[in-house]
Amino acid sequence: MSRGLTARCSAACLALALGASPSTAQRLPELRLAAPVRFPEPFTNIRGLVELPDGRVLVSDPTEGSVWALDFSRRTRRDLGRRGEGPGEYLEPDRLWPFE
Repeated sequence: MSRGLTARCSAACLALALGASPSTAQRLPELRLAAPVRFPEPFTNIRGLVELPDGRVLVSDPTEGSVWALDFSRRTRRDLGRRGEGPGEYLEPDRLWPFE
């Protein structure tokens, strides 16, 4: 399946899930995705994703016991906090919840 077709199918499924009628979903514009960004260290079990206003993305991985800030423009991954039971520490990070 071509990338263009995959993007259109994904957009149509999302529109239907959000309550759009099938005829509306069929008129969605084609979405061109950029090349994937790869990070040197793999993720084991992503449980939460939150996009920040500046474009970075927070990712939680309870198996690794980490919460990372991903910067796609710089292709960097920074660990936030550390494993523990004190301030700024966590035991098993799970879902992330955005607050404004």
